[in-house]
Amino acid sequence: MGLPGARGFPALACVAAVAGGAALYALSTRARRKRRRGVAGTRRCRKHRLTIECAGGDLALDVSVAPAVGRHAGDALVVYVLDPEPVLFGAAALFVFGQAGYFDGCCAPEDPEARFARVHVVGVGHAAEAFRLTERGFDRLRLRDHRRRDFPPFEHPTVAPGRNPNARAAAFADALVDVVAPFAERDLLGLSPGAPVRRCVLGASYSAVLALQAVLRRPRHFEDAVLGSPSVCFDPEILDDVRAANLAGTRCLVVLGGDEAAAGVGNVHSGMARYATELCAALRAAGAPNAPRVELVPGEDHTSVKLALVSKGLAWFARNAARAEALADPGGGDDSPTVAWSPTLRKLAAPADGDSEEESDNYAFWPRYSTERRAAAMAHSGS
Repeated sequence: MGLPGARGFPALACVAAVAGGAALYALSTRARRKRRRGVAGTRRCRKHRLTIECAGGDLALDVSVAPAVGRHAGDALVVYVLDPEPVLFGAAALFVFGQAGYFDGCCAPEDPEARFARVHVVGVGHAAEAFRLTERGFDRLRLRDHRRRDFPPFEHPTVAPGRNPNARAAAFADALVDVVAPFAERDLLGLSPGAPVRRCVLGASYSAVLALQAVLRRPRHFEDAVLGSPSVCFDPEILDDVRAANLAGTRCLVVLGGDEAAAGVGNVHSGMARYATELCAALRAAGAPNAPRVELVPGEDHTSVKLALVSKGLAWFARNAARAEALADPGGGDDSPTVAWSPTLRKLAAPADGDSEEESDNYAFWPRYSTERRAAAMAHSGS
């Protein structure tokens, strides 16, 4: 004869199992819901719609923002990324987020790496529905057609015959400065009107040519321009406009994949490298203060170089900002220091043997200086 109530034990066990299973399911459901929140480095990003007037119909733009992760003293730093999706904006937002975290507390305020915490990233490109962009993919042919219509300085032959000046590209370039930048900086990022801002514009392929047009049409609005694999080869006439311009207030970085001259599905024109070199010569003739040369990224083609373009371009922008602040000259035109440099810093700032400081864009200075400061900080922290 068993204990009283022993026959209820199986029922209790079943109830406990059901309750335990329900609890585990609730926990797993919460975990799945938490995972759906997205990647930490892009969680701060927001997208907004802006429509600008253009010849041939209004242009609907998505303006995406990734606000700076820190609020350190100094001028605001804003990078405008053109044609931001599917790759460039996300890559830029993640890179800035990672660099700001990696160097938080382990570099001096004057180090270029300290600037990443102050960098706002703004993406400006076609509305997502224009090329059916979703989390599952996008329509590359529609995206190609919109790029050909809105980015080149002359009308693309698939859009209109005759190679007339492209009014839509001109309107886009003007609106980037006159409409998008004030909207992004004041309304989306909350920057104070009249507050000092250092701006960089970044584009790749056709959007690099759009960035170039913005620089030509609005000199000095962008202190820095990062031009990745610029498609000047399709519109070489723009080189005449570059040579005739005054670009003394804009530093330019031209980045090219080392394999862009090779045949392959990732490349678009066999003359990309030659025309990029001609563009650099034209930029030098226009007075670009850093005397730009083509920066080759070995092993990359026209498509795959975009990730390297983001990391190289944003690191270069941070160096330029640090250099300008050290020289108390946001335009980068006066190399007379207005701050007191220590003897060690003066020695480090001297150009390397055989190098011109302007020609190397001060590469000889910042990498050596930052390496020494970073090593000292890491030793102090015990890392």
